[in-house]
Amino acid sequence: MPLVKRNIDPRHLCHTALPRGIKNELECVTNISLANIIRQLSSLSKYAEDIFGELFNEAHSFSFRVNSLQERVDRLSVSVTQLDPKEEELSLQDITMRKAFRSSTIQDQQLFDRKTLPIPLQETYDICEQPPPLNILTPYRDDGKEGLKFYTNPSYFFDLWKEKMLQDTEDKRKEKRKQKQKNLDRPHEPEKVPRAPHDRRREWQKLAQGPELAEDDANLLHKHIEVANGPASHFESRSQAYVDHIDGSYSLSALPYSQMSELLNRAEERVLVRPHEPPPPPPMHGAAEVKPVPPGVSSTPGLVENRPQSPATGRTPVFVSPTPPPPPPPPLPSALSTSSLRAAMTSTPPPPVP
Repeated sequence: MPLVKRNIDPRHLCHTALPRGIKNELECVTNISLANIIRQLSSLSKYAEDIFGELFNEAHSFSFRVNSLQERVDRLSVSVTQLDPKEEELSLQDITMRKAFRSSTIQDQQLFDRKTLPIPLQETYDICEQPPPLNILTPYRDDGKEGLKFYTNPSYFFDLWKEKMLQDTEDKRKEKRKQKQKNLDRPHEPEKVPRAPHDRRREWQKLAQGPELAEDDANLLHKHIEVANGPASHFESRSQAYVDHIDGSYSLSALPYSQMSELLNRAEERVLVRPHEPPPPPPMHGAAEVKPVPPGVSSTPGLVENRPQSPATGRTPVFVSPTPPPPPPPPLPSALSTSSLRAAMTSTPPPPVP
């Protein structure tokens, strides 16, 4: 529906009732029409003044904005022409630390406020008829509503919009509550760590330094096991490696002096540091089966490595050499302990290494 802002009065020039007792009616109608034309011209001049006044205000605000923009352009042109590219006024760090430009546009609000109402619309509003005095019936109502709102309610559309926005907010709050409850009921899934991509370039760089410096998969796996199980597994793996390199007789005489001393140290540390671990079970002697020899046991009586075995490896396989083993050295007395054996070894010089 179009809203008329300005009305030129009078709209009808000759629609006027003639007074009684006039002899020359044509002359009277002509005079009335001429007077109405003059009134229309005056109304038109008034509205023209209002229109040109509004145009002047708009042009003034537009010229002010253009002048401020021109001043900014002049300042930028001066700074650009005087800029020396050889001199670095701003470092790269300052440029990255600064925030990007963001224009702050002021949004227009309260467009239809009573203060912003144009004068012609205000005059039209004042000409309108007043609503009937229905407010006098408000005290007699039981629901507490105003009686005039049943006839006219200017705030009806605003109240309708407010109820809709409140309902949307409540629906969003309920949806968030349902989503949160659903997340609480769902079991916690472990965090999935993405697998590292296969980098062929890094492998070639490692191989370029030489095969000696390139870490293979076995070393990486050994490092992961050492980090996961602690330093004890490292010692156990070293002692196990020393024992595995011995042939079927499990004698200490086949080891070098340094490895023999380190193995004795590991055995004594295990006995002293971890006394709570149970000793290994005694071997089952049978006629038709091979006796399982636990790793870390030598032919020397009293020298037993107290290391627990995993249930997966209950029996340690014994390497059977096709050739007969060399004769074992004479056994030490049973009363000789590990500490006395080490003292004897340290007192005697080690055999020369070939």
